[in-house]
Amino acid sequence: MKRGKVLLAVLMIAVLLAGCGKPASNGSDKTTPTATATPAAPANGTATPTPTEEPDVPDLPEGTLLERFVAAAQNTFAQGNLTIDYSITGQLPEQDEKTKSKKICFNKLEDGELVYSNNTYEDGTKDLKYAYLHENGGVYLSSWWADVKMEYFMQQIGKNEGGHMYQVVRSLHESADAAYQSYVSMLAAFLPDWPKTLLPLDGKLLTVFAPLNNDEILTKNFEYHKAEDGSEVLVIRKELIAKVIGYCQNNFKGILYYFGDSSLSILSQIGDFEVTVKFNGNILDRITVSTVSGSYAKINSEIKFSEIGTTEIVLPKAKAEEFEKAKKNTSVGEPVEDRLDWLLQYETDALEGRVDADVAMVNEYLNYMREVIKDPVINAAVMEAVNGQTELEILLHEGSKFAGTGIELLDEKLKDKYGDTTIKLQSVMWKPLDLYVIFTDYFTKGTAEAYMSINP
Repeated sequence: MKRGKVLLAVLMIAVLLAGCGKPASNGSDKTTPTATATPAAPANGTATPTPTEEPDVPDLPEGTLLERFVAAAQNTFAQGNLTIDYSITGQLPEQDEKTKSKKICFNKLEDGELVYSNNTYEDGTKDLKYAYLHENGGVYLSSWWADVKMEYFMQQIGKNEGGHMYQVVRSLHESADAAYQSYVSMLAAFLPDWPKTLLPLDGKLLTVFAPLNNDEILTKNFEYHKAEDGSEVLVIRKELIAKVIGYCQNNFKGILYYFGDSSLSILSQIGDFEVTVKFNGNILDRITVSTVSGSYAKINSEIKFSEIGTTEIVLPKAKAEEFEKAKKNTSVGEPVEDRLDWLLQYETDALEGRVDADVAMVNEYLNYMREVIKDPVINAAVMEAVNGQTELEILLHEGSKFAGTGIELLDEKLKDKYGDTTIKLQSVMWKPLDLYVIFTDYFTKGTAEAYMSINP
């Protein structure tokens, strides 16, 4: 499932962060681009053209927090080129504090959109992603360090997926309503139970979120207030979070399959959240979200914008020419793999029980094998096959026999339950399947244990 989310996740996160910014000016009513842009990648590559005209950015309207927030976000994205910096620091019980960061950059081109993402993980490793999008598809490039050299992967983006994502990014520059409608239309395209009654595809943003478009309601329900530094603060209580999670769990099964039920469950255990929004002139300076109570975890995240109107996305020099060719020639790069179609099938499989059936099949196989190797004779045979190694991996695919480990005594026992039947998947979740059956005595020091890894 990971491979199906990679490119969508980059753009979806970018859109979700579409409400904050930092101007080049220092608190003025108009945003003035800085003279020198900061490249979004190493400077030995090829940069996209940078706008030179100073944009005319409207002042924020008088009104509610939501009205000003929406106007500020629209002012920021209307300028085309920009950078989003996002970092999250989290600490679970009995674990060290860890920080992850993501930089997402946008370049508005005449013939499409160029999006760049730089992920930095807890261990300091990074991966860089570039996506060129237009209404008929696009091209995707990723790069990472491996064995002291840079590795690259390039793939064409299908018309369905690329067209949706192009429309989402392009609409960010147009209006808040267009951005909202494009985004929910993309989600509805692969979430069969998308809540169209709550989030209609043709809705107006301020109308859809009308209950929050009232500062008195925000004050009563979210303790809305202004801090001494001028920032505006909301507090989201854990009881409300639990209600929202419960509603989603009862009504939107497909969405939970995609985004992950476990991550939502953790939210309800954390406690209250404090959301701080800080304006700077006619755009947003930054948003921070932090836990203010609860002992399960501590979370602090910050979102800020920079280089508005001047951001340059610099393609890696080693792949810049090939990338430019791939934008116009679908034969360059790996074949098209439409992730949107795959995700739609995955969600359909999940809602109709086929994903759960595959999970149950693998769990049953693992649990039965663990019971079988409790037999001292069979365990000794497995230990002989491990032969002093840290672990023994046996790779199975769809179509492989359940009794196909190659360990004779173990396979004879597996045949008692499975005969000569082969592994068959009901959903697209693990297709193509790489099922590693792993035997080790690492934890037990002398007795074989079994576990599995699927499509690592």
